[in-house]
Amino acid sequence: MTKPPTGLVLRSSFFAFGATTAGTACWLLLFRAPEWHVVWRLNPEAHAAFQATGSWASVLMFSVAVACAVAAIGLWIRARWGYRLAIVILSVNTIAMLALPSFAMTCEL
Repeated sequence: MTKPPTGLVLRSSFFAFGATTAGTACWLLLFRAPEWHVVWRLNPEAHAAFQATGSWASVLMFSVAVACAVAAIGLWIRARWGYRLAIVILSVNTIAMLALPSFAMTCEL
């Protein structure tokens, strides 16, 4: 079996990481156990923004997690729809960060 191209592995891993991160955030928003509150110390501004959004934050993060997971799978199997979905996800994120400065402030690395 041949080794997959590095670019393919990196792109798929990027979206798999996005799915994992968004899924974790969704889980933490749905199940607000006090012992898990420590995770929000990594990004308290995002936690405040999610709380201000209310229950829609869980729906949003679930949607992002599913979209990223599907894009990762599509990229990995080299499906044309996977590449298109990845471009749509990145485009929506870029437009949101340019159009909503408050959103960009919570997405700092």
